[in-house]
Amino acid sequence: MQQNLFERSRGARISYLEMVNPIADQIGEPRPDVPEGTPEFTAQRDRIMRLAFERYVQTGRPFDVNLAPELIGLEGQRIEIIDRKGLIHQFVVGRSRGWLPCHIKLAALEDTIGDAVPPPPYQALRRLD
Repeated sequence: MQQNLFERSRGARISYLEMVNPIADQIGEPRPDVPEGTPEFTAQRDRIMRLAFERYVQTGRPFDVNLAPELIGLEGQRIEIIDRKGLIHQFVVGRSRGWLPCHIKLAALEDTIGDAVPPPPYQALRRLD
C-alpha cells in the first residue's frame, strides 16, 4: 500500500492518516475508512479538513493535533532532542500560527521563521537553558 506523506516543512514528514485521524476525532467526524492514496481517501480527507477549517473560522480556536505533546509548554526554551532516527537537534521551540499550528525549530528566541520539528516520539529530550 502506498503511504502518502504530508510534509509539514523540510524533512518533517507524517502520513495523512497521522494528521487527519486526530482532527476527525476532535470534530466528531468518522475517520477515513478507505486506503490512503485512493481518490475516495482524498475526498474523505478533504471533507474532514474543510469541516475542521470551518470550525476554526467559527470559533477562532486552532487545532493542536500537529503539536508535539512532548514540546507543549516548552515554547521559547532551548532544547535538544534525539529523533526517531537517532539524529540530534538543538533549537529554540517555536510554534507556527494559523488553524493547524506545528512546533517549529528556531535558531534563536527572536526568530519568527523556522522548520517544523521532527515528529515524535523522541528517544530523548532535554532542556539546554
